[in-house]
Amino acid sequence: MSKSPLSLPTSLFIFKNLTSHGYWQSRWYKQHSRAEREDMLKEVIDLIESQNLKEPVYEIVPLKGSDDEVNHTLANTLKTIADGSHGKKFLLKWETE
Repeated sequence: MSKSPLSLPTSLFIFKNLTSHGYWQSRWYKQHSRAEREDMLKEVIDLIESQNLKEPVYEIVPLKGSDDEVNHTLANTLKTIADGSHGKKFLLKWETE
């Protein structure tokens, strides 16, 4: 894989309300103390236990193989999103062989 940025069609963001999110967890950890990290984890656990935080329905889409295989998998996933009525979130997972 080329390690180049992931390109997604603009039309999906505009017409299908697609969103793309990411964050740099190691940076967040460096900027917060151990006590702050523990407090945050306790808060998340409390939200899950009280059922005020629930994971959405999702499907993990593994991206592995050659560039052509990854492009094919990604194209199929984007087509599913563009067709609508899939009812779940798609999480892209880069896998190395």
